[in-house]
Amino acid sequence: PLAIGQLPLTIGQDGAQANCQLLAKRVKHVLTHRILYADFYLWEPAGRPALPDGYFWVPEAEIDRFAVPRLVEILLDFLHI
Repeated sequence: PLAIGQLPLTIGQDGAQANCQLLAKRVKHVLTHRILYADFYLWEPAGRPALPDGYFWVPEAEIDRFAVPRLVEILLDFLHI
């Protein structure tokens, strides 16, 4: 169980521990057929996690070159990216 104000602790694929920081809680996102509420967390592992075949990391400066779902755009706004 978590104590009030305690950040969740996660274990990465490499077994390293990393803290998660809550950026925003219950961010409302309205779709045509439903309403979503999302919590945004910042997870900073010690190393970059491995990606499955066919996936690749996108540098922050190049994110505008790719299609990004609106909810992810809202998250990027919270991160000032």
